[in-house]
Amino acid sequence: MDGDVHPPPRPQANSSTDDGDDHSLTDPFDEDNLDQSVSFGLGKRQRSASSNNVDDKVQVRKAIKIQESKGRPKAADYEPSVRTIFSIAWPLYRGRLCTEGPMPDRMQEVSWAKLAWTEACERLGTRIACDAELIKMITSRGSHLCGEVKTKIRPYVADEYGFETSTKQSVIDRNIMLARELKRDFAFVYKTRSPDGNKGLYGAKIIQKGVNAMWFRDKKDEGVLYPEFYKPFPEVGLALLLTAIESCIDEWSSGAQTNKMFTVNEYQDILDEHLNNLADFDKHTKALGLLPKLLSRLYDNGRIHSKADLQGQENGRTMARSAFDAAIEEYNDRGGFLSDAEDDE
Repeated sequence: MDGDVHPPPRPQANSSTDDGDDHSLTDPFDEDNLDQSVSFGLGKRQRSASSNNVDDKVQVRKAIKIQESKGRPKAADYEPSVRTIFSIAWPLYRGRLCTEGPMPDRMQEVSWAKLAWTEACERLGTRIACDAELIKMITSRGSHLCGEVKTKIRPYVADEYGFETSTKQSVIDRNIMLARELKRDFAFVYKTRSPDGNKGLYGAKIIQKGVNAMWFRDKKDEGVLYPEFYKPFPEVGLALLLTAIESCIDEWSSGAQTNKMFTVNEYQDILDEHLNNLADFDKHTKALGLLPKLLSRLYDNGRIHSKADLQGQENGRTMARSAFDAAIEEYNDRGGFLSDAEDDE
């Protein structure tokens, strides 16, 4: 990570996190290069947990460690079955943070982690008890979410809005004015900005870029694999992304880009502003359904970016029955041979 995110003063001990550069499920067990971050408050819209589908005959057992932890516990310390559960529980927990709120209190945090573990077990048809260490390993992944969002969006900010790095005073002054203008009346969320008025509310290209980079990098990323959280794209996730963009703009407020702490104390109120703005936007445009259309478009474009729907990559494809009938006919025409005799020479 580039050092722009720091953990806030918080009494909980669950501040270890996962790799900021890769959160898809291609390598879910590598926890060696983890960064710390900050989480934010609860959102307004919630999604229910799944019902229990595990066969009651499946016995609950304890997780088995195959090696002693050296320092902070890692998934690699556990048996393969536990590692597989983690690979599902982690994105389930992060998905709940993106739909219900990036900073649950400690009680809610533990509850959500248990729900994620239980649902992961249900999907795998197994029952392994979740103890305090396993819970902490889940919540640590969630505590990194906000910092990861900012890290992913930060490289796009200068090009999107026109900030420049220079020692010239004229450029520095321009950056200061630009940062102020972008924050005034939330101008940075618009597609086009001008003194005559801003147009294209929530149409800034950087929004879709952030969604793509964070949740739809490829067809194995969380936005693709977990549509129950990201279809349509969640309001809380969008508010978190907007807060991260605003924090990146704040880094230019002095005229030169400097690392800025992304803390609860400073950005909780800003996250709440974005959540309230989205709720007001939805209420004011309810007849036209503009917010649902916006969130659906973010999801649809994200899937396109991930290349999850490329031709020939569909899931559940089947061969036409007529192809089997033709194979039978060819077999009979050859007198019971799989191929013509001349083909085998």
